[in-house]
Amino acid sequence: MSTTVVWHQESRLAGRRGELHVHRWSPAESPRAVLLLLHGLGEHAGQYASLAETAAGEGIETWAPDQAGHGHSAGVRVLVESVDYLVADAETVLAEARRSRPGLPVMVVGHSLGAVVAALLVGEIRGRGRADPAADVAGLVLTGSALRGGPSLPPGIDPWLLRKDPGELVRDPDQAARVRADPLVWAGGLRRETLSALVAATARTAPLLAEGALDHLPVLLLHSEADDLAPVAGAREVAAALPRGRIVTYPEDRHNVLHELDRATVHAELLRFAHNLIGASPA
Repeated sequence: MSTTVVWHQESRLAGRRGELHVHRWSPAESPRAVLLLLHGLGEHAGQYASLAETAAGEGIETWAPDQAGHGHSAGVRVLVESVDYLVADAETVLAEARRSRPGLPVMVVGHSLGAVVAALLVGEIRGRGRADPAADVAGLVLTGSALRGGPSLPPGIDPWLLRKDPGELVRDPDQAARVRADPLVWAGGLRRETLSALVAATARTAPLLAEGALDHLPVLLLHSEADDLAPVAGAREVAAALPRGRIVTYPEDRHNVLHELDRATVHAELLRFAHNLIGASPA
């Protein structure tokens, strides 16, 4: 039988660029697993309440920070000078989740920018050669990811002028309206420093894949076939390169696949993956 959410807690942790605002959704009974969720550029963690509440209903607790420069966390809006401090912040939240829920399997989910952060986080944990197997996460989910074929910009173009209506990242009109009305969602241009950081971060993921830093891990990629920000071809290449990788695509969805019209189907796929990791079937 499914449990229900009994509380949604918001707290603060010390991040590399100031305080991190962290959401935590918990099931009614003791959770069986923990999910660390990392949102995309210009988003905030509160947008993922639907997924987190569904996960809680199946016994999984979600921890989701507003990444630096996003949501209620400290920092200049959508300024990412390096993904290094985002990775460090994600590890801080992961460590806090482990302290709170010792011994539970942990899965990391990252969307878009969050997918790059998640891949670097998991790859670097493995790459540091920690002997304690509990330091490894149980699985990784990447949505709207661009680990290959990352962002680029023609010479002479100011990225600040490339404003993207966040409502266009989904085809669900109700969701689009909510996003456009959300003051915490960024609707401005792309900062040049942020673009440079994204290009550098994507370049770092290729060696991780080549060196097998993610080969030990079950990895699920969820991707739209119509994604114009992170073309699906790159995600297919990543899935093919990973011994335990698998990709599921959605023909009509746009970039924000976890918020789309068929989000219940996408969420169910993600949670099936989670239950396989923790050795249980969905309720």
